[in-house]
Amino acid sequence: MTEEPFEEWAVNLLARRAARVGMLRASLIDGSAGRGAHVNPTAPRLMARWDVYRWVPETVAADYAAAQRMLHGISSAQAEPAPPLLGRSCRGQPAVTASRQPRSWP
Repeated sequence: MTEEPFEEWAVNLLARRAARVGMLRASLIDGSAGRGAHVNPTAPRLMARWDVYRWVPETVAADYAAAQRMLHGISSAQAEPAPPLLGRSCRGQPAVTASRQPRSWP
């Protein structure tokens, strides 16, 4: 194993820190770090931004879905839910949605 000279290590460290500047992360407000997002998807999330040395609180997201939209830059207009399904798909045909009514059979 070869060791990295201190000068290279310092340059790499600063490059890694600079690459993370401006990154967002979402965490549960109750402070339970390390828990999966599926544990409490309706709980509010604290959105924090990295500024070279620490995570700075920025805003609060209403729930897990809102936090994910913020993290991935999805606007609320793009995040419209799909229409509800009214029936099952049969024989490879698409399922019936509220906008498309099934054919009536004679």
